[in-house]
Amino acid sequence: MGSEGLRILKKFKGASSSSHSVYDDRVTRLEKQLEERDAEAQRRDEEARIRDEEARRTRERLEEMERQMHMFNATYRPSMHIQHPKLPHKFPSWAIWTVWAVGVLLFIVISPTIFHMHI
Repeated sequence: MGSEGLRILKKFKGASSSSHSVYDDRVTRLEKQLEERDAEAQRRDEEARIRDEEARRTRERLEEMERQMHMFNATYRPSMHIQHPKLPHKFPSWAIWTVWAVGVLLFIVISPTIFHMHI
């Protein structure tokens, strides 16, 4: 029953001879329900307002980040990077085998000194 029904019942409130009539109880109950609905609606409105405010702040932060990123992209140039000297992509196999052989010979010569062994 809406507010129109409550208005009609209020007309009957107090009209009966007994102080606690069925109508009085019904009107009181309906008034209480309307107050609860109003409080619930107010609480939902407040929550919606808070959510909208948080969404607005988040949107502003994202827009600011986009603006900063755009400014960075507008000023950044790849030539600003430090250029490192490039090594050849592949060493010749003879150079690799020579370095390996020298390393093995050095290990054979030096290891007895390190491990106190005699060949």
